[in-house]
Amino acid sequence: DARARLDALRAGERERARQLDLLAFQVREIAEVSPQPGEEEPLTAELSRLSNLETIAQGAAGALELLSEGETTAAGLIAEAVKALNAGAKYDETSGQLQRDLREALDAVQAVVGELRGVAEDSAPDPEELARVEGRLSALGKLRAKYGPTLEDVLAFHAEAETDLNRLTRDEQDAGSLEAEVERLHAQAVREGEALDRARGRVAGPLAARLVAVIRELGMPHARLEFRLSPLTAPGPSGLSDVALYFTANPGEDPGPLADVASGGELSRVMLAISTVLGADTPTVVFDEVDAGIGGAAALAVAGQLAGLAEGRQVLVVTHLAQIAARADHHYKVEKRVEGGRTVSHVRLLSEPERLEEIARMLGGNTSEVALSHARELLSHG
Repeated sequence: DARARLDALRAGERERARQLDLLAFQVREIAEVSPQPGEEEPLTAELSRLSNLETIAQGAAGALELLSEGETTAAGLIAEAVKALNAGAKYDETSGQLQRDLREALDAVQAVVGELRGVAEDSAPDPEELARVEGRLSALGKLRAKYGPTLEDVLAFHAEAETDLNRLTRDEQDAGSLEAEVERLHAQAVREGEALDRARGRVAGPLAARLVAVIRELGMPHARLEFRLSPLTAPGPSGLSDVALYFTANPGEDPGPLADVASGGELSRVMLAISTVLGADTPTVVFDEVDAGIGGAAALAVAGQLAGLAEGRQVLVVTHLAQIAARADHHYKVEKRVEGGRTVSHVRLLSEPERLEEIARMLGGNTSEVALSHARELLSHG
């Protein structure tokens, strides 16, 4: 990060100066208007009101005429209705309640009349207020056009521009100390990387020997394996060197990168050895083709390593070898069936009798008594 900042500083003084000027202008332009989220809607409503004061006053005057200032008014008619109920209200509770309701209605009308009178008399436009609202909306609109489309977007742009401006200003001020910081951090990275290389060098040989010992038990008696460190052009996340695993399963062949030279079965067994020696970081490990090209003692060795690994984590193995399958705690059979003209795969958990039969089929292709007896023996040792 320090080097990237220093490179950016060195990339071009003119470009940085241009960015500083632009950012300073943008931050200042937005700050001078100081937009507030949601303020445009009430301003637009106020502009509409100020632009139509005459129409508003005329409407209020017309309503006022009907309610209280015409020859026949709503207020007058309600007052007459109140008087008309005087006699009946003395003898009838319903009439009395209705008279009280009408008095409340009259009070409400008179209150509205007062408000309407104020609206009707307020018809003179206020040029200064109109200009203020129009100017504010115009300023907000310009900001939205440049940094929007919404005021929230404008404020987000302002915050980001302010952060960039502070960073560029700080970088410009700290260029000298930043260069020293890059040198200090680089020296520290090199020291850490050299220590890491020495530590890797100490453990590479012994670890490779431990892995080879396990691998050779897994049906690859001539296997060789080694770790190689290749210097990187610059310190990276993994240190000063790239670490590669070189492998060969055949005598007379030079080891090559594991991913390039190992078959699927060999790769599975190498990974089994690594998991056995170093442990696995994940709670579940899956092995496929781990039984490819092996049998007899090698198959029993692979089965033993898998069983040991399964003591501390979940191990899933796809296998066709009875010696390996017999060491499992649970067996699932994968089978294909034709259903409705389509081939469908199914996976199902086997019962104890079914486990015995499947191990027998793996051994001899049938479920004869001899095969079943051999299967029982394998399962009993598993």
